Amino acid sequence: MATALEDRPELDRQADAIERALLGLSLPVRVNGGEVDGEWVRYHIVPVLGTAPERVCLAASAVAESIGVPEVRIAPAGRALALDVPIRKGEGPRLIPLLQTVGMLPPWTALVGMTEAGAPLVVQLCGPATDTMVAVGPAGCGKSELLRTVALSLALTTPASNLQFLGIDIGGRELAVLESLPHLAADLATTARQAGALLSRLAAEIDGDWAGGAGDRPRVLVVDDDGWLVGAEADRLPVLRRLVQAGPAVGIHVLAASREARPAWLARRPGVVVAQALHYSQGLHPTAPGRFLLRSHRDVARVRAASLTAGDLDRVRRLVQAGWAPGEPLPATEAFPGGDSFAGEGGWAA
Repeated sequence: MATALEDRPELDRQADAIERALLGLSLPVRVNGGEVDGEWVRYHIVPVLGTAPERVCLAASAVAESIGVPEVRIAPAGRALALDVPIRKGEGPRLIPLLQTVGMLPPWTALVGMTEAGAPLVVQLCGPATDTMVAVGPAGCGKSELLRTVALSLALTTPASNLQFLGIDIGGRELAVLESLPHLAADLATTARQAGALLSRLAAEIDGDWAGGAGDRPRVLVVDDDGWLVGAEADRLPVLRRLVQAGPAVGIHVLAASREARPAWLARRPGVVVAQALHYSQGLHPTAPGRFLLRSHRDVARVRAASLTAGDLDRVRRLVQAGWAPGEPLPATEAFPGGDSFAGEGGWAA
């Protein structure tokens, strides 16, 4: 039995992403509601402005890649189209309740999620032992969600006076939540040209040729997907590699995602943590999005990444702006109804 899409902010967000993905393919449509049925969410798609329905049906793989799921199904449904997206069951433990159980954390520390043994896993991204983190895996494995979790966790444990973010967010706008944080030092780079200019500026800082640094504040460069580093922008690969190699010495740390199992720009050295989507090393799509194998030069751990619903993203923004820190009681206005469950806000299926 199907359930209508009511009070589902995460599905509204996905519907918006579907519209953006198709608009980017010059196929404007309107998502006109839908329902949850079993293992799938069905969105009702209405082509607009002369969009040919058959062209929308042929765009299924491009839409799946754009919204970060393994597949979508598109088929005619009367005068409209039905677009089915698989439900991502078993979302990871929710970030804010998990942070409350961990208590106070040192500055520059991020809560990644929980290990198989049920223990919280934290990474001090700007610390002496760990200074760079890279998530690798195919579309739909949860890389962007992991970047957001780590970045927002850093924002909650470290005030903007001690940490700044810079971001490269081309295509999916997965890092848009950073724009509402006081930690963001400059507008997100949303084009390849802007991204290249940002990398060049940071490289100049390493070489001592740039006078506009951020003083003693560490900066974290968040890069959601490196797919733009091709063609005319391929010459930026050595620049990003240099940032990974030499950036930490001047307070520049990289938090990035890549679809390549071994990104060409990634310098393997002590201090680099690689979060690899489970099963990706065998060339298979992850069977459980949000599950990663974390490797550092000293440790290996399987982790279920902490998750953030659409409502949680707004809650984190408000908590950061209010100066809340893990270990403190949540403001009454931010308390979770029905207790602080780690399991998410319930399944989407009926």
